[in-house]
Amino acid sequence: MINFESNHKKVDLNDLNNAFSNCKNIRKLKLTSAVLAIIMLFSGCAKTVDCNIEQQHFHYYEKNGIVTLFEGEKSKKEGYERTEDYVLYTDYLKEEIEFMDKHNVVRIGDNKEYLERFMDNNNEFLEYEFEYEEREIDYYTTPDGSITYSSISIETDSDGKTKTVANTPHYKWVTKTDFTRNPNVARFTGRVRDAKTYYYGYKIVVNDKGKRKLEKSNLTNNIFEYIDSYPYFKPSWFTQVKYSSPYYINSKSRFK
Repeated sequence: MINFESNHKKVDLNDLNNAFSNCKNIRKLKLTSAVLAIIMLFSGCAKTVDCNIEQQHFHYYEKNGIVTLFEGEKSKKEGYERTEDYVLYTDYLKEEIEFMDKHNVVRIGDNKEYLERFMDNNNEFLEYEFEYEEREIDYYTTPDGSITYSSISIETDSDGKTKTVANTPHYKWVTKTDFTRNPNVARFTGRVRDAKTYYYGYKIVVNDKGKRKLEKSNLTNNIFEYIDSYPYFKPSWFTQVKYSSPYYINSKSRFK
């Protein structure tokens, strides 16, 4: 069995993952102002933030609908804003928060509402192909007027010294295509493609050197399948979208 050192006791990895997913008991207490100064020393509350909680604890922070826990009680941290919700301190929880902060992951279980909304809006959808014009470099001309496809030229003077000079770009307009979820897009080509979103979860593992790291799950079309086995996700990157070949909207979907 692999253990991890903390400031208080050794933490078993299996217990750590299990305990992390169960640290959900949110409690709120009120204190008199006479005790507040002492409590702030033990809870780590910043002087500029009001905090009326007696026990050591960690606050939930929120950003764009995603919540996570942080150590300390700054009003903002890494773009997240502190909420009044909190959990009481445990050694397991301290280990988890440090790991989540280091690897930029948050709990699936703490973000059920956000993930439910995300999946409702993104699991399966259509994208519409449209045309647009983009200016591209067609060719360059050198200082003597010669056509080239290089952005620079090397000139040599009468003394044999060389210098680099910029060539002049000449542009052309090119018609390109892209896809959007907007069905009313201008210059719609008549073609669409099906899109399906799949999700990754993450869990804590220990490598052959005894160090903790994240392990990514296989793709799933429902991230809640991993709420226990891979209980974390990365807000910045936890999805992969797969597309069908484009087809005309009056024909049958060819998503595979």
